[in-house]
Amino acid sequence: LKGNLITTDKATYDKINDIITTFDNTSLKLKNGYLLTTNKIFYKNKEKIISSNQKSTFIDKDENEINVTKFEYDLDKSLFSSVGDIKVIDANKNKYFFKEIYIDTIKKDMIGSDVSVTLDQENFGISQENDPRFVANDILITKRKSELSKAVFTVCKKRDDKCPPWSIKAKKISHDKIKKTIY
Repeated sequence: LKGNLITTDKATYDKINDIITTFDNTSLKLKNGYLLTTNKIFYKNKEKIISSNQKSTFIDKDENEINVTKFEYDLDKSLFSSVGDIKVIDANKNKYFFKEIYIDTIKKDMIGSDVSVTLDQENFGISQENDPRFVANDILITKRKSELSKAVFTVCKKRDDKCPPWSIKAKKISHDKIKKTIY
């Protein structure tokens, strides 16, 4: 697979359709450092598409962990995509929840929609008394910052289904991860 490696306990090859199917304890190590683990994948050799309809975990070199219920990975475009229940835990312990996500495994950028983000208090630089979080229509995440569209941000403590006492709402909110600043 051009530098990518699939390891599994069991696999079948459908020569007519040119599809490899793996079963049980499957891992995919991509040449650019990503590691995917799941129980079943389909590799369509002609289209150069790897997919699964099983719970899967996708981890990058920076220890960001992406948990999905199904995915598709285009080897030619180096594009990982998923829809459904998606949870990302980044290296700073921030938690992102998506309905749809696309990850460019070369640039290491993530784009997602219907997103909510819970920032880790310690890494964000505030006390445990606060719950910094975002809700947005979509987000672009790069190594240095996150750009959110039609977003709401607050650091107020979560209160049983009540609105926070204050929040910032904007068409565009930017989170500089290095400076730990919201614009």
